[in-house]
Amino acid sequence: MRYWIFCLLWMLPLLLVAGNMPVSAQETEPSSVVVIGSSTIQDNNRAAAKDLAVAAALDAAVEQAAISVFSPEALAQDFQRFSLVIRGKTDAFIDTYRILAESSVGNRYRVMLQATVSAGKLQEQLSGFRNRAATPATKPTVLFLLAEQNLDDLSPTYWWGENEGPVFTVAEQAMAEKMKAAGFEVVDHGNEVPDVTLEAAIVFQPDLDNRDAVDIGKSLNADYVVVGKAIVYQVPELDENEIPAFNATLTARIVGTETGEEISSVLETVVQKNPDPVTGSREALMAAGAMAGEKLAAEALSRWQARTPEVAGDRIALTVTGTRNLGNFIRFRRALSETPGVKDLRMDEMNPDEAVIQVAYEGNTRELAEALAMMSFRLFRIDIQDVTETYIRISLAPQTDTL
Repeated sequence: MRYWIFCLLWMLPLLLVAGNMPVSAQETEPSSVVVIGSSTIQDNNRAAAKDLAVAAALDAAVEQAAISVFSPEALAQDFQRFSLVIRGKTDAFIDTYRILAESSVGNRYRVMLQATVSAGKLQEQLSGFRNRAATPATKPTVLFLLAEQNLDDLSPTYWWGENEGPVFTVAEQAMAEKMKAAGFEVVDHGNEVPDVTLEAAIVFQPDLDNRDAVDIGKSLNADYVVVGKAIVYQVPELDENEIPAFNATLTARIVGTETGEEISSVLETVVQKNPDPVTGSREALMAAGAMAGEKLAAEALSRWQARTPEVAGDRIALTVTGTRNLGNFIRFRRALSETPGVKDLRMDEMNPDEAVIQVAYEGNTRELAEALAMMSFRLFRIDIQDVTETYIRISLAPQTDTL
């Protein structure tokens, strides 16, 4: 009895502390996520490919945990800083991980792992994102132009063709869900041939070029179009007792309809085993579509936020001469991207000794010019040549006193 009384008295302070623990402490509990990473097998070195695939999966785990801790809108507002914080440092946020499955198909090595990410460390390193949540703004709209070939039909299926009935593609549905979750509005395209001048030509084209895709996107008031194709087939069985495997390969790219610029592209390959062909092929297409949707959404949303005045402000045209020394220019561009207030960089022109960069900056040209003048490099210096309200011209000049 004395022993139990002693234990109770010893534990009572701990119970009182736990009962008075602030609610915010719950937000720092580790986040457990399951992710997939892949890499290319070089020179038949599967061990190195596995290490790279694990590293890619851990990067994805930290990014996924960050989105669960902070809103996607808040991260997108300051995506440049977010990228700088986690770049090359994802190991610092991983508490534990274990590999659930791994496989190699062709020259690709893939791993599925479960990782425990420290939400507390993320909150510490990314402090301020929650308080900078974006004010409600117009969501970007995206139209899918994705052709799909399944096990039942050797001909690709696509909604903009002349179809007798509704067309449903599995990969598109998975991509749409991911892009909706990221903040996009998906354009309902229906199953009618788009009302564009190229109608007679596109109905027989499962593979659209960017120009035709942009025309269709504009006709349906889409800000972006996702163009591509997906195919699934059964992998030949090596053993009659082996569970059938199904390979889905998806290639896609996202294009802005305003400029016709191709923002990003992906190639995803997934292998799923299932005794039922319908279920197995569907699972493979859905997995490939989900991975592609996440990657395309991240890049396009970053571009959209950068061009929104509430987020990035007006862009400043920065003309840089003396770029013939590519190493100096790369050092300058890296320093510029890390400058406080710089939200986004976009290369407009790249000539033999001159480059034009569009800079989204939280301030005016005079303030940016002052920040540039404060930069110090060992091999070169920055000479400010001209500053206007929308334009800065500088030169990367060699240091005359370099030892």
